[in-house]
Amino acid sequence: MKVLADLGIKTIVSVDGAKPDVDTAKKFGIRYIHLPIGYDGLSRERGLQFGRVLMDVEGPIYFHCHHGKHRGPAAVAAGMECTGAWTPGQANAFL
Repeated sequence: MKVLADLGIKTIVSVDGAKPDVDTAKKFGIRYIHLPIGYDGLSRERGLQFGRVLMDVEGPIYFHCHHGKHRGPAAVAAGMECTGAWTPGQANAFL
């Protein structure tokens, strides 16, 4: 958490199923949002929630998942597409 705080991260969005470490994040002045998704995809509702986070939450935002190469990037791509910042093609290219 200290490394993230030193990088200026204001919000962590965790998409894995592990229990969030809200207390440690708070010690470093970081907001923690837990929006878990599985490896079987994500619902339209969850994608819209990621978009809402990107539009409404103080950044910089760090998307976290256990491995950092599947669910986290998928959440970013879905959120960016839902905000209109990326086209579906751009989101797919990111992935």
